[in-house]
Amino acid sequence: MVQAYLAKSSVKEELWGEALYTAIHVLNHMHNTTTMQTPFKHWFSKPATLIHVHVFSCQAFTLNHHNKHSKLGSQAHTATYLSPASKHNHTHQLLLNDTKKVIITCDIIFQE
Repeated sequence: MVQAYLAKSSVKEELWGEALYTAIHVLNHMHNTTTMQTPFKHWFSKPATLIHVHVFSCQAFTLNHHNKHSKLGSQAHTATYLSPASKHNHTHQLLLNDTKKVIITCDIIFQE
């Protein structure tokens, strides 16, 4: 699954860890054929949802908080979606296209 994510994306192989994390996250939220429930529900006793997971390496736009920008200037960075952040479902890891930095943010618009 990780190889498929990396083969279909424009992300470099150095970010294989984020692809692995996304694959594990998706697999833990899918039904197991032997127990007929998700591993997530088995561990936490609550139903699993994949609403917060988006397509690996899809284009996203995140709000530019750090630079002083004019009202007519660019207020967003273009980025590539990597995975949900590890501790919070409402935050996501993104790779900024211009600086090649990995950031965690919740101010995102996805273009899947």
